[in-house]
Amino acid sequence: MKHFNILMKFFHLSLFLFSTHILFAQNDNKNFLKSAQTLAYESPDKSLSLITYAFDNQKDLKTKADILLNMAEIFALKGEFHLSVQKIHEVKKVIWENYNEDLNFRAEILLCNLMIEQGLPDLAKTRIQQLQLEVNKISDSSILFSYYVTQLKLEEKDEKKISQLKKHSFSNLRNNDKLSNNQLNLIIGNKYLNKKIFDSAGYYFDEIIERNKSLAIKDYFYYSAINGKAKNLINKGLYAKSSELLEKSIQEIDNGFKLTLLKNYNETLALGYKKADNFQSFAHYNQSFIEDLKTANENKQLFRIFLLNLLEEEDNYYLERKQSNYQTISWGLGGFFLVMLISLGSSYSLSYKKNQKLLKIKEEENKTSSQTIFIIPDKTEQKILVKLSKFEASQKFVNPNLSLTSLAKEINTNTAYLSEIINKHKDKNFKTYLNELRINFIIDKLQNNPEYLQYKTSHLAEECGFNSRNSFTLVFKSITGISPSVYIDAIRNKKEL
Repeated sequence: MKHFNILMKFFHLSLFLFSTHILFAQNDNKNFLKSAQTLAYESPDKSLSLITYAFDNQKDLKTKADILLNMAEIFALKGEFHLSVQKIHEVKKVIWENYNEDLNFRAEILLCNLMIEQGLPDLAKTRIQQLQLEVNKISDSSILFSYYVTQLKLEEKDEKKISQLKKHSFSNLRNNDKLSNNQLNLIIGNKYLNKKIFDSAGYYFDEIIERNKSLAIKDYFYYSAINGKAKNLINKGLYAKSSELLEKSIQEIDNGFKLTLLKNYNETLALGYKKADNFQSFAHYNQSFIEDLKTANENKQLFRIFLLNLLEEEDNYYLERKQSNYQTISWGLGGFFLVMLISLGSSYSLSYKKNQKLLKIKEEENKTSSQTIFIIPDKTEQKILVKLSKFEASQKFVNPNLSLTSLAKEINTNTAYLSEIINKHKDKNFKTYLNELRINFIIDKLQNNPEYLQYKTSHLAEECGFNSRNSFTLVFKSITGISPSVYIDAIRNKKEL
């Protein structure tokens, strides 16, 4: 059976390569991209190689942008979200030069999905709300489908709205579009699973599995539905059936899905074996999951840096366009806004909470229960919290060489305990916790020590513990919504008044 699957994959790839030459010879780019998308959900690395070739041999700017969006989608399937947002950034540059409504909608929808996957749903909601103003201009049913299913992902509480979004999604579902049908069923199934409505969740997972099980090559949504069904079985106490289902399927999954499907399978297998008290198998799968999670978290940090770069350039683009059209008015309103921003309060956190700028990014780190396999004694937890308070008051966080390991050593604990307590009580990871302490420190200096207003950005960065001006500026802007230089100008303007 395994050899048969390999032969079928080879056959499909050969057929696709042949089709590539035919479609490009006929300049049928739309059909080619659709075929490439289908292959991406079966074997992302092969699809990426093919469309990279197509991109290098394509001269039409709009088609190149379409291909870049396909690349972004493939990188997301691979769990390389930082590379995905990088491709969207390239597309945005094309849009800023030659605006195209459909292209912009596709880019925005994909960007919102990346934000959802990376724990930034509030930012995704903000951008989706902006798209609502333009949705009537879109006639392409595939774009409308993606728009409504993205909204469906974001809506958690309003059952009436969820029902409406389902209806809109189904109405824009093209006949015989297997991928979109599977995607929608998977989203609905996961919603029921999260609400612990297990029978309804199982119905939608089984719908995907039954429709695709006879196919020689299964896709991403089929294997995701298998994982969903396995979670359902765990919730029903059927641990052996859950593990059997996953271990049978995990051998078939393309290695291009290592940081998505395979990571999720390892997590669910670890959870199932833990509940079944099979600690040997639990340790095996949990170790694999933690290794994949470590890489995924590193990519997550890169994603946020690349996202900030995109949003900063986007902000500058719209600001420059506004200034060129309404220069006098823009400067007047800008000065007023900056003065108001500072006058909201001496604390930057209050200003930040009231500032609804598009660049606001709220840290919403997802905690994985299966990763935490220890229990911290209450007395130990309280001692560490007291020591953390002393650490915050000591301002030792401005040490640029400070790390999780060095801080754990200083307060006489281990990194696992320290990381868990920061996540639990500070609601953020260590890096975000440290960055916010540093930015809060430098803002206090700027507001209360006039000499700090004369310092260069690079010197301010060094003062609060950052090794580079760029990283300081990015973190400052992600927390306050504006750059250090703009913040300093606002303080100066307030003092002049």
